[in-house]
Amino acid sequence: MISKMKIMISVTLIFGLVLYPMSLSQNVAYPAWEFKNAYLEYNATLNLIGIKENLTIKYIIINVYQNNGSFTYYENFTSVKYKISENLTNTGNYSDPNGFPAVSTNDLNYLNDGQVPEDMKNFVRSVTKNIQIKVPAGTYITDKIVNNDGSTEYIDQSTGIVVYENITLLGFNTILKLNDTNIQMINMNIVFIIITVIILVLIFIVLTIYARKKK
Repeated sequence: MISKMKIMISVTLIFGLVLYPMSLSQNVAYPAWEFKNAYLEYNATLNLIGIKENLTIKYIIINVYQNNGSFTYYENFTSVKYKISENLTNTGNYSDPNGFPAVSTNDLNYLNDGQVPEDMKNFVRSVTKNIQIKVPAGTYITDKIVNNDGSTEYIDQSTGIVVYENITLLGFNTILKLNDTNIQMINMNIVFIIITVIILVLIFIVLTIYARKKK
């Protein structure tokens, strides 16, 4: 017979395994997104005076230099409608991504506390933490940034990756939504499924114990 103590231990271990990754981004030397071949793909919708254009924007880190924390990344803008593809190469580092759609670990710590990071105070109006947002790549818990110009950004709390943006890009009002990535993030859709399975398993265990006691 399964004892109550064994049930409690099992539950503790399972929830520990589910929640443990949430703390990883705060304890690593480099951000979770800084590794070779890390990529982020966004769906971008541009609007200007009735003109609407859809783009795919992809960022790929092609080199990481561990000696100084810098990295080189490749940026690609593609329009299927107009058959246009533009490629750019840039360099950033773990404390200043320099156009790569993510924030440093230090800035993420501030955002997760609901505070404006020191290096953002000149252009960020406010930060609101624990905002759930759904994009094509999944559902994530984010920190919402409102900039002085009214634009908004949603930063994934576990990695510092930009999940959603409503900004001005190339003169166009632009909405970017994360579509795909190989960077490990905490997708709340998956977490919900795991928790649901755990609850169903616990119900089954409790009902089994109750049935055995009745015999």
